Amino acid sequence: MKIVVSADDYGLTKGVTDTILESVDHGAVTSVSIIANGEDFDRAIEEAKKRPQMDVALHFNLTDGKPLADISQCEIVGPDGKFFLLFQTLWSTYIFSSRKKELQQAIRAEVRAQVQRVKSALPDRKISLNGHDHVHMIPYVFGVIAEVAEEIGISYIRIPEEKYFFDRRHIKNCLGSGLIKLLLLNVLSIRARRLLVGKKVETPDAFVGILFTGAMSLPIVRLAFAQIFRMKVQPKIVEVLFHPGAVTAEEQKRWPVGGRSAEWFISKDRRLESDEVCSPKFKKYIESLRSR
Repeated sequence: MKIVVSADDYGLTKGVTDTILESVDHGAVTSVSIIANGEDFDRAIEEAKKRPQMDVALHFNLTDGKPLADISQCEIVGPDGKFFLLFQTLWSTYIFSSRKKELQQAIRAEVRAQVQRVKSALPDRKISLNGHDHVHMIPYVFGVIAEVAEEIGISYIRIPEEKYFFDRRHIKNCLGSGLIKLLLLNVLSIRARRLLVGKKVETPDAFVGILFTGAMSLPIVRLAFAQIFRMKVQPKIVEVLFHPGAVTAEEQKRWPVGGRSAEWFISKDRRLESDEVCSPKFKKYIESLRSR
């Protein structure tokens, strides 16, 4: 069984990059997801070059910063030239748009631009893809990605299809927002797998990290794998997602209190997840899974 332990948001800011690198150098993280238009992209690439064993995926971004392609006239870009929508509004914008074809063309241009920036910076690495805020799973976005995946050299796409399990210490995750997100992404995952049939693109057979985003720990991962081991067909690839990238005090100003995404990026849960993924017990458990 191949266990991929991923860390998202690499290259977003210097603080996020550095804490993720700690989880690679001293923890169990084996793959980082880089934001191609991130503030710390260039330095993050130089650090990746020093770590040839570290896999690098594109964290496809449609919700933060400026696009890399010339799509300033597209309705997902605001007057200031920056992305301004979230997962839900990216989806609803397409549903009610009178320019669906133009919107798809903009997504196609942006995914090409972001993939190309990573490929040009790391020409010897295979390119995997996932989505910042899971935007790659929005049907019209995934449709475009599936269409061009082989052409632009994407070898692996994250399908965040996760088995449900209950933990009484995290009721909100199990019965609230975490559950809603899990159910939605699982439905979208079924459709996404169908679009990739016949294409030479790998996907994880099982996934961990949606239901308990912000609360990932060794006990949670143990419970998740207990469910995975009950699957009729044992998975060949399992991806486990953490968010160990923590911003510095100065970088917190990037997300004004009360603003969109502020609670998530400034959350102390990120440092807790970083400590957990770097713990000797967690590393030992992951190694035990790989040797089964």
